[in-house]
Amino acid sequence: MKQQAQEELNILYQRARHEWDERMGSAIAMANHWRLTALVSMTITFVAVVGVIYIGAQSKIQPYAVTIKNGEAAAIGKIQQLPLTQQHALHTKALTNFVIDVRSVLADVQAQKTFITRAYQRLMPDTPALTTVDRYFKKNNVFEKAQTQLVTVNVTSVLPLSDNTYQVEWTESVTPRKGNILPYTVRYKATMNTVTALPSNEKALIQNPLGFFINTFNYVKLT
Repeated sequence: MKQQAQEELNILYQRARHEWDERMGSAIAMANHWRLTALVSMTITFVAVVGVIYIGAQSKIQPYAVTIKNGEAAAIGKIQQLPLTQQHALHTKALTNFVIDVRSVLADVQAQKTFITRAYQRLMPDTPALTTVDRYFKKNNVFEKAQTQLVTVNVTSVLPLSDNTYQVEWTESVTPRKGNILPYTVRYKATMNTVTALPSNEKALIQNPLGFFINTFNYVKLT
Protein backbone atom coordinates (compact mmCIF):
# COMPACT_ATOMS: atom_id res chain seq x y z
CA MET A 1 0.00 0.00 0.00
CA LYS A 2 2.74 2.36 0.93
CA GLN A 3 4.57 1.71 -2.33
CA GLN A 4 1.38 2.17 -4.34
CA ALA A 5 0.68 5.47 -2.60
CA GLN A 6 4.22 6.62 -3.37
CA GLU A 7 3.80 5.72 -7.04
CA GLU A 8 0.50 7.61 -7.24
CA LEU A 9 2.18 10.61 -5.59
CA ASN A 10 5.01 10.48 -8.12
CA ILE A 11 2.50 10.32 -10.97
CA LEU A 12 0.61 13.31 -9.60
CA TYR A 13 3.91 15.20 -9.20
CA GLN A 14 4.97 14.41 -12.76
CA ARG A 15 1.59 15.51 -14.12
CA ALA A 16 1.70 18.73 -12.12
CA ARG A 17 5.27 19.41 -13.23
CA HIS A 18 4.38 18.70 -16.85
CA GLU A 19 1.40 21.05 -16.64
CA TRP A 20 3.60 23.69 -14.98
CA ASP A 21 6.27 23.32 -17.66
CA GLU A 22 3.64 23.71 -20.37
CA ARG A 23 2.24 26.84 -18.75
CA MET A 24 5.68 28.36 -18.21
CA GLY A 25 6.79 27.42 -21.71
CA SER A 26 3.67 29.02 -23.16
CA ALA A 27 4.20 32.15 -21.06
CA ILE A 28 7.86 32.39 -22.08
CA ALA A 29 6.99 31.86 -25.74
CA MET A 30 4.28 34.52 -25.52
CA ALA A 31 6.69 36.92 -23.79
CA ASN A 32 9.29 36.35 -26.50
CA HIS A 33 6.63 36.90 -29.13
CA TRP A 34 5.61 40.24 -27.60
CA ARG A 35 9.25 41.27 -27.23
CA LEU A 36 9.80 40.55 -30.92
CA THR A 37 6.60 42.39 -31.84
CA ALA A 38 7.64 45.39 -29.74
CA LEU A 39 11.12 45.39 -31.31
CA VAL A 40 9.69 45.27 -34.83
CA SER A 41 7.23 48.06 -33.97
CA MET A 42 10.01 50.22 -32.54
CA THR A 43 12.14 49.62 -35.63
CA ILE A 44 9.28 50.57 -37.96
CA THR A 45 8.56 53.67 -35.88
CA PHE A 46 12.22 54.69 -35.92
CA VAL A 47 12.47 54.24 -39.69
CA ALA A 48 9.24 56.20 -40.17
CA VAL A 49 10.46 59.07 -37.97
CA VAL A 50 13.81 59.20 -39.78
CA GLY A 51 11.96 59.20 -43.10
CA VAL A 52 9.70 62.06 -42.02
CA ILE A 53 12.71 64.07 -40.81
CA TYR A 54 14.56 63.41 -44.08
CA ILE A 55 11.56 64.41 -46.19
CA GLY A 56 10.99 67.48 -44.05
CA ALA A 57 14.61 68.53 -44.50
CA GLN A 58 14.36 68.44 -48.29
CA SER A 59 13.79 71.66 -50.15
CA LYS A 60 10.14 72.18 -51.07
CA ILE A 61 11.03 75.12 -53.32
CA GLN A 62 11.35 74.44 -57.03
CA PRO A 63 12.78 77.39 -59.01
CA TYR A 64 11.26 77.88 -62.46
CA ALA A 65 12.72 79.68 -65.44
CA VAL A 66 10.32 82.13 -67.04
CA THR A 67 10.35 84.20 -70.18
CA ILE A 68 8.70 87.58 -70.69
CA LYS A 69 6.91 88.06 -74.00
CA ASN A 70 4.54 90.90 -74.84
CA GLY A 71 4.53 91.91 -71.19
CA GLU A 72 3.40 88.47 -70.00
CA ALA A 73 5.42 85.90 -68.06
CA ALA A 74 5.43 82.31 -69.26
CA ALA A 75 7.09 79.47 -67.38
CA ILE A 76 9.68 77.54 -69.38
CA GLY A 77 10.09 74.79 -66.79
CA LYS A 78 12.00 73.77 -63.69
CA ILE A 79 15.56 75.05 -63.84
CA GLN A 80 17.02 71.58 -63.18
CA GLN A 81 15.03 70.18 -66.12
CA LEU A 82 16.02 72.81 -68.67
CA PRO A 83 18.15 71.75 -71.65
CA LEU A 84 21.88 71.96 -70.98
CA THR A 85 22.23 74.87 -73.42
CA GLN A 86 19.74 76.95 -71.44
CA GLN A 87 21.31 75.98 -68.11
CA HIS A 88 24.70 76.97 -69.51
CA ALA A 89 23.30 80.35 -70.55
CA LEU A 90 21.96 80.95 -67.03
CA HIS A 91 25.28 79.94 -65.45
CA THR A 92 27.20 82.14 -67.88
CA LYS A 93 25.04 85.12 -66.91
CA ALA A 94 25.51 84.38 -63.20
CA LEU A 95 29.31 84.18 -63.57
CA THR A 96 29.35 87.37 -65.63
CA ASN A 97 27.34 89.25 -63.02
CA PHE A 98 29.56 87.93 -60.22
CA VAL A 99 32.75 89.24 -61.84
CA ILE A 100 31.11 92.61 -62.56
CA ASP A 101 29.80 92.87 -59.00
CA VAL A 102 33.17 92.09 -57.42
CA ARG A 103 35.48 94.10 -59.66
CA SER A 104 33.47 97.22 -60.53
CA VAL A 105 34.16 100.55 -58.85
CA LEU A 106 31.21 102.94 -59.06
CA ALA A 107 30.65 106.58 -58.23
CA ASP A 108 27.19 105.77 -56.83
CA VAL A 109 27.69 104.52 -53.25
CA GLN A 110 24.29 102.82 -53.06
CA ALA A 111 24.83 101.04 -56.38
CA GLN A 112 28.26 99.89 -55.15
CA LYS A 113 26.69 98.45 -51.99
CA THR A 114 24.13 96.62 -54.13
CA PHE A 115 26.92 95.10 -56.25
CA ILE A 116 28.82 93.92 -53.16
CA THR A 117 25.69 92.46 -51.54
CA ARG A 118 24.77 90.63 -54.74
CA ALA A 119 28.29 89.21 -55.05
CA TYR A 120 28.17 87.76 -51.54
CA GLN A 121 24.80 86.17 -52.29
CA ARG A 122 26.62 83.93 -54.77
CA LEU A 123 29.12 82.73 -52.17
CA MET A 124 28.74 79.92 -49.65
CA PRO A 125 30.27 79.94 -46.15
CA ASP A 126 33.71 78.42 -45.61
CA THR A 127 34.70 78.31 -49.28
CA PRO A 128 37.92 79.45 -50.98
CA ALA A 129 35.95 81.94 -53.08
CA LEU A 130 34.57 83.63 -49.97
CA THR A 131 38.11 83.94 -48.59
CA THR A 132 39.34 85.41 -51.89
CA VAL A 133 36.57 88.00 -52.07
CA ASP A 134 36.95 88.93 -48.38
CA ARG A 135 40.67 89.53 -48.85
CA TYR A 136 40.08 91.56 -52.01
CA PHE A 137 37.61 93.95 -50.38
CA LYS A 138 39.77 94.30 -47.25
CA LYS A 139 42.77 95.19 -49.39
CA ASN A 140 40.78 97.37 -51.80
CA ASN A 141 38.33 99.75 -50.18
CA VAL A 142 36.18 100.38 -53.24
CA PHE A 143 34.45 103.37 -51.65
CA GLU A 144 37.77 105.12 -51.12
CA LYS A 145 39.01 103.93 -54.50
CA ALA A 146 35.98 105.51 -56.17
CA GLN A 147 37.21 108.93 -55.07
CA THR A 148 40.21 108.68 -57.41
CA GLN A 149 39.13 106.28 -60.16
CA LEU A 150 36.19 104.34 -61.56
CA VAL A 151 36.33 100.82 -62.99
CA THR A 152 33.99 99.44 -65.63
CA VAL A 153 34.08 95.67 -66.14
CA ASN A 154 33.36 93.96 -69.46
CA VAL A 155 33.32 90.15 -69.45
CA THR A 156 34.59 88.96 -72.83
CA SER A 157 34.30 85.16 -72.52
CA VAL A 158 32.98 82.40 -70.27
CA LEU A 159 34.24 78.96 -71.28
CA PRO A 160 33.26 75.73 -69.49
CA LEU A 161 36.28 73.58 -68.66
CA SER A 162 34.15 70.84 -67.06
CA ASP A 163 30.64 70.45 -65.67
CA ASN A 164 31.44 72.69 -62.69
CA THR A 165 34.53 74.67 -63.70
CA TYR A 166 34.72 77.71 -65.97
CA GLN A 167 37.38 80.01 -67.38
CA VAL A 168 36.29 83.63 -67.40
CA GLU A 169 38.09 86.52 -69.09
CA TRP A 170 37.29 90.20 -68.76
CA THR A 171 38.65 93.70 -69.20
CA GLU A 172 38.61 96.52 -66.70
CA SER A 173 38.42 100.04 -68.08
CA VAL A 174 39.95 102.33 -65.47
CA THR A 175 38.92 105.97 -65.62
CA PRO A 176 40.90 108.28 -63.30
CA ARG A 177 38.80 111.07 -61.84
CA LYS A 178 41.63 113.55 -62.37
CA GLY A 179 41.48 115.09 -65.81
CA ASN A 180 45.24 114.96 -66.45
CA ILE A 181 45.40 111.11 -66.39
CA LEU A 182 44.17 109.15 -69.40
CA PRO A 183 41.88 106.09 -69.04
CA TYR A 184 43.46 102.69 -69.56
CA THR A 185 42.36 99.05 -69.85
CA VAL A 186 43.57 95.95 -67.98
CA ARG A 187 42.81 92.32 -68.88
CA TYR A 188 42.14 89.53 -66.38
CA LYS A 189 41.48 85.80 -66.46
CA ALA A 190 39.97 83.59 -63.76
CA THR A 191 39.27 79.93 -63.14
CA MET A 192 36.03 79.49 -61.25
CA ASN A 193 34.69 76.29 -59.73
CA THR A 194 30.98 76.24 -58.97
CA VAL A 195 28.44 74.25 -56.96
CA THR A 196 24.65 74.06 -57.17
CA ALA A 197 22.44 73.90 -54.07
CA LEU A 198 18.69 74.37 -54.40
CA PRO A 199 17.19 77.20 -52.33
CA SER A 200 15.71 75.85 -49.09
CA ASN A 201 13.59 78.87 -48.15
CA GLU A 202 12.04 82.00 -49.60
CA LYS A 203 14.95 84.25 -48.61
CA ALA A 204 17.48 81.99 -50.33
CA LEU A 205 15.23 81.82 -53.40
CA ILE A 206 15.10 85.62 -53.65
CA GLN A 207 18.85 86.04 -53.12
CA ASN A 208 20.02 83.27 -55.44
CA PRO A 209 17.13 81.68 -57.38
CA LEU A 210 19.44 79.41 -59.38
CA GLY A 211 21.14 78.05 -56.27
CA PHE A 212 24.34 78.55 -58.29
CA PHE A 213 27.34 79.38 -56.09
CA ILE A 214 31.00 80.21 -56.69
CA ASN A 215 33.26 77.77 -54.86
CA THR A 216 36.68 79.01 -56.01
CA PHE A 217 37.68 82.29 -57.67
CA ASN A 218 41.31 82.32 -58.79
CA TYR A 219 42.22 85.19 -61.10
CA VAL A 220 45.38 86.66 -62.62
CA LYS A 221 46.19 89.91 -64.37
CA LEU A 222 47.12 89.44 -68.03
CA THR A 223 48.13 92.96 -69.10
